Amino acid sequence: MQQPHGPELLHGLRSVGNVTARRDLVTGLDETFTYDELNRMRAATLAANGTALEKANQGKIVSYHYDTVGRLAFRSDLGRFFYDGAQPHAVVTRVVGDVNATFTYDASGNMRTGHGRNPRGQASTSPSASSRRPKAPSASGPTAPVTSDSATSNRTAR
Repeated sequence: MQQPHGPELLHGLRSVGNVTARRDLVTGLDETFTYDELNRMRAATLAANGTALEKANQGKIVSYHYDTVGRLAFRSDLGRFFYDGAQPHAVVTRVVGDVNATFTYDASGNMRTGHGRNPRGQASTSPSASSRRPKAPSASGPTAPVTSDSATSNRTAR
């Protein structure tokens, strides 16, 4: 897959569709991935021949551990994850060293606070969520197709 001014990637796949390896032909970054018997990622390993940043991460292994019900309990580069019973698959606390990050959710399960979001559920460094939503076509005005642009975080535009 080649993108303008972006990576040219080769992928290795298992028969069930899991990516086992990825190579960026432009930067020389190689990644390998391993999975458990439930096809959950267990480890991602980086090997680099490219930029200084990639070389700094040479041999870095990110490991993943899950709790008894299948939720991510630990990721070596992000810390431990804790859940509660109200929304059993929503992280309520993430612990990295001595730092705790807490998350809150509305009744529909949308994140309201945590990970850079303010109490209104908006990203604290970006425009409000309502200003990013596509506007509904009016009965009297023209309509336009909705498109998705992966380069802009899968936001939709009209």
